Amino acid sequence: MSPHIVSSSNHDLPSRPKKRSHDADDPHVRRDASMDRSPTPERPKKTLSKRLRTISAVDAKGKRVKTTKSSAANEEDADFDLGLLLNDLPATSLRGVLTALIDADPSLRKRVLSFIPAPTLQTALAALADASKRLHEAHPYSFSSSSSSSAFSQTSSFSAIGASAFSIHPFSSVALPGASGAHMRDSYITSRLEAPIQVFVSTCLRYLPYFSFAKPTSIAAQPFASSATQHHSALISAYDNHTKAKLVENYMFLAALTGHYASQPAVVHQPLASHLLERLGQEWHAWVDETDAQINKQGAMLARSEAEEWTNFLDSVATSGSPELSRVMRGVRDKWSSRLGWLIGRTPMVE
Repeated sequence: MSPHIVSSSNHDLPSRPKKRSHDADDPHVRRDASMDRSPTPERPKKTLSKRLRTISAVDAKGKRVKTTKSSAANEEDADFDLGLLLNDLPATSLRGVLTALIDADPSLRKRVLSFIPAPTLQTALAALADASKRLHEAHPYSFSSSSSSSAFSQTSSFSAIGASAFSIHPFSSVALPGASGAHMRDSYITSRLEAPIQVFVSTCLRYLPYFSFAKPTSIAAQPFASSATQHHSALISAYDNHTKAKLVENYMFLAALTGHYASQPAVVHQPLASHLLERLGQEWHAWVDETDAQINKQGAMLARSEAEEWTNFLDSVATSGSPELSRVMRGVRDKWSSRLGWLIGRTPMVE
C-alpha cells in the first residue's frame, strides 16, 4: 500500500478528545483518594437508642467513659413496659412486690400510704362487727343460740343505722352456764380469748385514725399508739375536712366501737380497757370539742332529732356497761351537756 493511501485513511478516522490530565503539583486541584479504590458497601445507620448510648458514654470533656454493668442492665430494663407488666400482674403478687420494695427502702412507706385511699364508714363498721362477733364466739361458755344472737344483733343493728336502734345490753347480763354447772376461772377464759382480743383491739386502732379529730401529737404520746397509728394520724390530719358530714361520720364510728366494747362479756372488759379505754375517751373528747367548735363558734346547724339521739346515747353508755367505760363516758357526757346541752333544752344556751 502506498504511503499516500495510509495517510488519507488516517485523516478519515474521527478524532477522540483527550482526557484532561491533572497535575499533582497543581495546588488548585486536589485528587480524591477515594476514587482510587472501589466503592465500599453502604454501612447500616445507627438506631436512635444506640446513638443515645454512644452519646451517654462520653462525658462533658469529650473523654470516653467506661460503661458499667449496672448501666447496661438499666438499658435492658428500658426495653420493658413496666405499666403493662404491672397491669398483667395478679393482685396477690402485687402485695409481695410492694412489701419487698418497702423492706428494701423503708422511706417508701409514707409514699405508699399516701396513695392508699381512706376506708369508707361502711367498711370500717363491717370490720368492727366482724371482730366483735369473733370475740363473742371465742368465749368458752356454751351459750344458747337465742341469747348469743340476741346480744349480738343489737350491736349489729346499731352499727348499721345508728344509735337510735341501740341500747346497751352487756353480755355479762346473759346467763353463762358452764357444761358442768360450775363457773370457769377468769384467768382461763382470758387466756382462751387472748388472740380474739388482740384482733379486736388491732381492728379498732387500725380504723380509728380515719375517724378521729384528736391531735396527732397527743395520740403519739400514748404508749399504745403504734408507729403505723402515729403515721396514719399525722397523714390523715393533713387533709381531714372539718365538715358536718365528717362530724356525723366520726360519731357513727365511735358510737359503734363503744357499743361493741360494752356488749362484750365482763371478763373481757379489763383487757380491753388496758388497750382501748384511754384512746377511746380521748377520741370522744376530741369529737365533743369539734362539735362545739362547729355549732357554737362556726354556726353549723344540727337538727334537734340528731342532738337528742347523740345525747341519749352518751347518757346510756355513761350509766351502764363496765364500770371503767362508764367512768370515762361520764366525763364525755358531762362535757357534752355543759357545751351543747342547750340544743335539747338541758342547759342554758351558750352566749
